[in-house]
Amino acid sequence: MDVVVLLNRTIEPIGKLKKRLKRFVRRTYRSLRKHRDHSDSKVKSWIARRVLCRGLWLVDRQAMALGLSIGLAVAMLPPAPVQTLAATTLAILCRANIPLAVSAVWVSNPITWIPLLRFQEMLGSRILFGNTSDQQGTKFEMISSLTLGVVISAALLAIISYSIFHCLWGIFSRKTSEES
Repeated sequence: MDVVVLLNRTIEPIGKLKKRLKRFVRRTYRSLRKHRDHSDSKVKSWIARRVLCRGLWLVDRQAMALGLSIGLAVAMLPPAPVQTLAATTLAILCRANIPLAVSAVWVSNPITWIPLLRFQEMLGSRILFGNTSDQQGTKFEMISSLTLGVVISAALLAIISYSIFHCLWGIFSRKTSEES
């Protein structure tokens, strides 16, 4: 009985959060939409038409799962000022949710960069060379192990986040439909 009460208390805020997210996305989309057709530059107009495609801003299970996985995969790349731009571009190309892709990039921030890069370098070193010690190898070994670690961590995080998002969406959509 206590578990049911706890689930109901947990699901209520999620419904409110979903409504807030829809309202925020709708307001943001409307404010950006005015630049789509009335742009001075052809380049701005072209970009606005791609970025402001309505399907890329909707709360949709598939688009949001894809946006989250793209954003987290891009977040695993070494720190660069173009992570947000890369996530937006990939979200447009893959027809994923843009706000979720861009916000997921911020998992990696200046505080987490060094531990994240160290973990990725250790992961790649362990897979490539089988060593787990903190020995410094040559520059080529460090770069190759970091590259492999980045690719593996990005791919794993994208696959895991995509799967978990779909599972959680299914669980919470069933709970909310049972309540109504």
